[in-house]
Amino acid sequence: MFQKEELTLVNYAAGQTLNGYKSFLFGPAQIPDLEKRTIYLSGGILHGCRDAFGKAVRKMIINNDKNLSLDKTRLLFNWTADNRSNGHESIKSQHQCYKEWCERGLKIIHTCEKLAGWPMTKVWFVKAPQDYQYMVHTLSSRRWMKSPYLITLYIMLMRIAEDTKIVNFKNFDELEKLLDKHKNNLKRDGHHVGATLQWWRFILKGYPDLFRQYKLPYYWSLARIPGNYSEGYGEGIARLCDGTTKYKEAWQKLQEIKEKLTKEEK
Repeated sequence: MFQKEELTLVNYAAGQTLNGYKSFLFGPAQIPDLEKRTIYLSGGILHGCRDAFGKAVRKMIINNDKNLSLDKTRLLFNWTADNRSNGHESIKSQHQCYKEWCERGLKIIHTCEKLAGWPMTKVWFVKAPQDYQYMVHTLSSRRWMKSPYLITLYIMLMRIAEDTKIVNFKNFDELEKLLDKHKNNLKRDGHHVGATLQWWRFILKGYPDLFRQYKLPYYWSLARIPGNYSEGYGEGIARLCDGTTKYKEAWQKLQEIKEKLTKEEK
């Protein structure tokens, strides 16, 4: 599942990885140099909140920040082991758990990509600055970065994979049923899974109608999502699926896609 090359993180913002809620962090990555086997963290900051991450990406897109790769979706995921006790063996054991978490997340992401007909995400192990950190780099279709709704869904898919119950499925239908069964007792994002799950299928299969008509900046712009960066906070998958998004055209189109695909599947 992992690529053979091991990458080295070149830039890193100290103090961004913490235990507790922020033990699982993520951020956009710059294009890795596979010859030098290096990777750069765009902006040097890792995030612990899905929507805050989306807000940061939006700011970079609006400002035309060249440090953000848009031809593909390139992300860095970081897990931080509790290094306060039990020594190296405990850290090693936690790293194995993080590896398995990542593998479950990839299975979920791959299942969604198969439904949408997109290329499969690839993953590299990243040599972290500290031995208690576990890092991976994921390289995915540019489509995941096309809007705040898609990239925050992507992050949610990796987050919910912490739960070891989400393993026994062979396709999207089985994944959907499994998540619906366990949505009230997931370790992470159970409430948001319950609120958005019914829409995942229509967002992924309806991508051409929702997000293919224009180039990427259109779907992140102030014209679609008005207000300053602070007001844009929280504009992600949850707001699209409950209809509170400021991009009302997307919400209307999503309802039309649901109605159309539901009729076709009967």
